[in-house]
Amino acid sequence: MLQKYPTWDDFFHIFSVNRQIIICQKPKQCILYPSPTLAQIDTMYGPFSAVKWLIPFVADASLSCGLKVDATSEQLQFTATALTGRYTWLKAAELVLFFFNFKAGFYEKFYGQFDPQAIIRSINMFLTERMSIIVANERERK
Repeated sequence: MLQKYPTWDDFFHIFSVNRQIIICQKPKQCILYPSPTLAQIDTMYGPFSAVKWLIPFVADASLSCGLKVDATSEQLQFTATALTGRYTWLKAAELVLFFFNFKAGFYEKFYGQFDPQAIIRSINMFLTERMSIIVANERERK
């Protein structure tokens, strides 16, 4: 992975919030594409790099959902840290797709204020969809 994304800036640019529409044009590819996992991001670029990368996605999700009060930096940090700690095996492209779908309204929603639990419950819904895509792809390959 380090050959594909040799520096933090290379990785951060390719998997940035601003590129969600481009990356998510083919949802199946987001799941199957060999992008770095959260654990690999921390290994390649240093501890807490995955959290640092996720915070803009969490912030973007909160800003896109029309909240009455913006999420605090502590809430953003907590949510990114919770995701990174629990889902170390998820890949960057998958998480870009998850946040894109969250903003599009496919999962839970916020009710007036930021709620980290809405994101965590939503990612569990995403994991079910993800598994369906992986299983279908395995069937096609056989």
